[in-house]
Amino acid sequence: MLYSFSAFTDRSLPSPGRKAESLLWMVRQGLPVPNGACLLPEACERFIQSQGWESLLEAFWQGELPFSELEKRFETAPLPGPLKTALSTFLESHPNQHWAVRSSGLLEDLEGASFAGLYLTRLNIRGQSELEDAIKACWLSQYHERVQHYIQRQNLDPRQVQMGVVLQAMIPAEKSGVLFSVNPLKGRDTEMLIEAVYGLGEALVGGEVTPSQYGYDWSSKTATERRIGEQSRQLLAIPEAPFTTWQELSTEQSQTSVLSPAELEKLVALALQVQSTCGYPVDIEWVFAQNQFWLVQTRPITRLHYQEIAGEWTTADFKDGGVSSSVCTPFMWSLYDYIWEITMPAYLRKTHLLAQESESALWGDMFFGRPYWNVGAVKAGLKALPGFVEREFDTDLGIEVSYEGQGYTTPTTPKTIWHGLKVLSALGKSFQARLQFCESFAPKQRQKLESLNSTQVKDWDDSQFFSFYADVLQTDYFQSESAYFYLIFDNSNVTTLFKDALKPYRERINYLNLISGLREVSHLKQNLALWDLGRKIKADPGALAYWQETPIAEIHTAWQSQAPQPLMAEITAFIQEFGYHSTRELDLLVPRYNEDPSFVFESLKHLLPLDQAQDPRVLNQRQHEAYLLERERLLQGIPFWKRKKIQAQLDQLRSFLWWREELRDLSSRMYERIRHFTVELAQRLHRAGQIASQEDVFFCPLFQLLDFLNGKLSQADFSALIQRNRLYYDSFRNFTNPNEIGSRYTGEEQAQSTGSLLKGVPCSPGEVTARARVIVDIYDADRLEKGDILITRFTDPGWTPAFSQIAGVATETGGLLSHAAVISREYGIPAILAIPGLTQRVKDGQRIRLDGNRGELELLD
Repeated sequence: MLYSFSAFTDRSLPSPGRKAESLLWMVRQGLPVPNGACLLPEACERFIQSQGWESLLEAFWQGELPFSELEKRFETAPLPGPLKTALSTFLESHPNQHWAVRSSGLLEDLEGASFAGLYLTRLNIRGQSELEDAIKACWLSQYHERVQHYIQRQNLDPRQVQMGVVLQAMIPAEKSGVLFSVNPLKGRDTEMLIEAVYGLGEALVGGEVTPSQYGYDWSSKTATERRIGEQSRQLLAIPEAPFTTWQELSTEQSQTSVLSPAELEKLVALALQVQSTCGYPVDIEWVFAQNQFWLVQTRPITRLHYQEIAGEWTTADFKDGGVSSSVCTPFMWSLYDYIWEITMPAYLRKTHLLAQESESALWGDMFFGRPYWNVGAVKAGLKALPGFVEREFDTDLGIEVSYEGQGYTTPTTPKTIWHGLKVLSALGKSFQARLQFCESFAPKQRQKLESLNSTQVKDWDDSQFFSFYADVLQTDYFQSESAYFYLIFDNSNVTTLFKDALKPYRERINYLNLISGLREVSHLKQNLALWDLGRKIKADPGALAYWQETPIAEIHTAWQSQAPQPLMAEITAFIQEFGYHSTRELDLLVPRYNEDPSFVFESLKHLLPLDQAQDPRVLNQRQHEAYLLERERLLQGIPFWKRKKIQAQLDQLRSFLWWREELRDLSSRMYERIRHFTVELAQRLHRAGQIASQEDVFFCPLFQLLDFLNGKLSQADFSALIQRNRLYYDSFRNFTNPNEIGSRYTGEEQAQSTGSLLKGVPCSPGEVTARARVIVDIYDADRLEKGDILITRFTDPGWTPAFSQIAGVATETGGLLSHAAVISREYGIPAILAIPGLTQRVKDGQRIRLDGNRGELELLD
């Protein structure tokens, strides 16, 4: 029941509670943590059982027994004999040591439920009797009124609040305090907030002294704030009861900064090491003694506010399978932002939707390692349109509504009507020109990609290759991605105008059927080819046995060596044609299938047991027929003088949807080429000793990278930039970032569906009841079985092969044009997107009902 910190590194033991786990994690990372031991929650359970208090606690939880009665019993009840013996042995091995005794709950420091300051800590404890009393006091704290109230508010079961205890060597602190690795009020992601006091930190936690406060930006290595707390006294440890005492500070010391500049920098470096290792913002309790910092506690920061981030920023349309779906490398964001900063204002200006106040706006930025776009600047232009309703705009995009009522609404006046007519005219011209452009652009772009595919650069000298590389990124990539972005902008407006025209008929029309069943969509071609390969394998007993029985690793080796295995030549041809895809196509750190086709092999294995009813052609034809029926219903219900216009708008919308997928595919091909050439660049720089790791090149933004290649950026500055960007990337790689950010947003979590009914955005029609399969990462997708409902955060085009076997899909992010929505409509399976907290609410293997018509997911078990 009682184990030293070192014992947890040598063996597998039950959890000693979240606080203890964080300490043990820091010990394993080699961070400065005072030595100690953990008492498992099992010890508290045995103590309660030894007293026969099970029914007593039930009475307490039912409100039939006051806390004061529990308190009396805890104070007088002895610990079980084996525990007393273990404590005695432990104390004998640490003579004359004083201890900090801290509670460590299993439900402590959760995401959204920190329990901060609710449990108990006893300081400077020594001797068997004092230690036993402190342990019982920690156990008792879980039943305190403030804790029970918090548990109820968090909808937790009080019976699950098991309590461990940490015994930690007491450091006679000269200074102590807390550090937030991200300022929790301002929201600046590289600014740390530090509070420091003289003496023990319990005086700070208890609010009995005013701390000195420091702000420090670790990225720029600059102090952003310093406020002296003018502390008049300090709390010190003493050897006898009550074990702490107050001591007055001199006037000079009370007006002196607690931390020197050198100490501040040393503490920040330590905190950055913690944050970048665990991958999310943390708050840290620290002490300082004899010129050394010690870390005595760390926990995730569960609430952040953004009062000093001006404007409104969102990841909408960036998140679902896009650049904001996970932490983003600086190189990838610089590519994306290169296009975004040019195309967005240019499009808005051309269509008379650019507000004067937004002329010099920054259209994209990085917060917490994820790209966001400036939705506030976009809204500024839309507010000039008659009938603009902010809530409708935000709801359509899945943006958090942070205001009461409808938000900003624009009246219909002669001025706004005239402006609206100008916008409509400009949009109409843009729509027509865009479709014409796509017809000519697509074949030219395919030729360009073929040329890039055949370009062999291995034997080029650095000067020739660097020049070629810069041209590909600044010219070829720009032409490819700007075409795609402009199409997306037009597609969004075409969709909005069609929905407006459809409003009188929406009650009797299934809109999702109208945009389903597209034919010859680019991203389905790989599925058709893979399906056909599966049928060939199934028709050949020898091939079927090989592909069913051979492990993926062996198949991969056979592919690499081009061994004469069944249908390996056909597989190689498939990878040559579709190898530009990957499991995460907008993450250039991730290999493409032509580098690592393991996911292709897994997908092929999963297709083999499926029957002909799952043929993608059959599913797509069924969905196309549903579209034709819905189209006929729509047109028959419209007055004849309006039919031609509605029909033309529908045809235009479907053309844009088709071209969106076509250009998305061309974009994926271009990103494969960029990764290919960037890997070549990384190999050259690594051989030259200019980067420590080949991955380093992805941590330098595009134009700084080109400056380095051209000799405009020094090696020292280049290396420092990469190191700083790696720390930033690592600091937020495990962080669940908010979808919206800025001073308008509170930092509070969005209200989630309660009970057994979860609601999201209906994105593909149909209803199915089946088993949920919660897949957090695509590399776990091999657990999917035929007929499962896929539950995940988002999908990427690389997930497409998995859709052949699933019965439905639900995700935490996305909208009608997200990958999961488009593929689901082509396969005729129901889909619901943008369900907050989905992967936490649905349990793996749980039976659920998915209604893609209403956007409802019901938990049945």
